[in-house]
Amino acid sequence: KATIGAFEPTVTGEPVPGVADAITKYPAGNLNENTVFEFKDSFDRTLRRKNVVSKVSIGNGNLKIRNPVGFFALSEFNTRDARYELDAALDQYFYHKSTAPFIAIRLAQRFGISNPSPRYVQTIATAFQTGLYQGIGSGKY
Repeated sequence: KATIGAFEPTVTGEPVPGVADAITKYPAGNLNENTVFEFKDSFDRTLRRKNVVSKVSIGNGNLKIRNPVGFFALSEFNTRDARYELDAALDQYFYHKSTAPFIAIRLAQRFGISNPSPRYVQTIATAFQTGLYQGIGSGKY
């Protein structure tokens, strides 16, 4: 459930027991709000998540929403912050589970197939996600 990203830890970590060493927690020892979890996603990217949940209560507290992460410092705007914000947004769009099928349909339509079959869309989407089609490609997303 952790959704807030974290910097690369500077301390020693340890595998989380019972998860086949797929998740590492930093620092080793007990969990707290400063604990960072490191794991690989389905695209083989190393992700780090902080052990916190940030929610905003609206009105009398009946309505709660997750507080979105922002990189902009409201007091001191700079170009670096804008680049981080844009990079995070583009990563979110690029790695979203709907992106590959969406692009696949548009590519098929662009190249003359007005109503591509689900199998054809799946083939294109898989090639987009894996970076390979019949052994051709880099093998990277």
